[in-house]
Amino acid sequence: MPRTGNTLNKIKFNELKDKRDKKDKREQNFNAGHRERFRQRFLNNGLDDFVEDHEVLEILLYYCYPRINTNRLAHKLLYEFGSLYNLFEAMPTEICERCGVTPNTAMLLAMMSHLAKRYYKSKWSAGTVLDTSEKAGSYATSLFIGEVREFMYLICMDKKYKLIYPQLISEGTVDGASVYPREAVRAVIRHNATKVVIAHNHPGGSLNVSDDDIITTRRIVNALALVNTQVCDHIIVTGDMYCSFSEKNMLNLRY
Repeated sequence: MPRTGNTLNKIKFNELKDKRDKKDKREQNFNAGHRERFRQRFLNNGLDDFVEDHEVLEILLYYCYPRINTNRLAHKLLYEFGSLYNLFEAMPTEICERCGVTPNTAMLLAMMSHLAKRYYKSKWSAGTVLDTSEKAGSYATSLFIGEVREFMYLICMDKKYKLIYPQLISEGTVDGASVYPREAVRAVIRHNATKVVIAHNHPGGSLNVSDDDIITTRRIVNALALVNTQVCDHIIVTGDMYCSFSEKNMLNLRY
């Protein structure tokens, strides 16, 4: 009996379906094996074993997309934003709009810089000794991870340079306004500090000391001298780098 057109179409449909199913199964098997290899590499050597940023991003995306090949998406995200730093600093809505990811994925990626900041802050417990500009610089750097606005902190310490508390005293551009000395005095009295380090960030990426930075420092130094508190340093931070007034002999104060 000759086959009808419907019968032939059904056979072709089934053959195509079988091919797609086999292809999907092969891809699923490959993805499973690929992910397991990546997991083992991380368990054995941590992220140091991954040279390329897209590989790190692939692993992170596993927890948002349990089945798809995250390699392609990782490349797309990095292409759109240029770097992990730019991606993690982006707003969730921007990540969704530019890359078509789910809201949960965008939220996870946008949380990375904030989690890093919490992580670094948590390792510096009260009582940590900040008795060198290197230690103070390292601590100050941890305060500004993920920040895209300018902030100023007064890092309060006791007479033995033990950390008491990093008090936020300003948000916005440092312009030498009188609010900084007043807030600095309040912070010192509140935390019973005898030594402090001023710390603020330059989100624009420059470590150059501005005239306003110098004016603000002098005003805070003079104000705190009235309450017998020593300003040990002023640390300017951009990214993971810092500039120390003390190291540049701009304070006439030493540890």
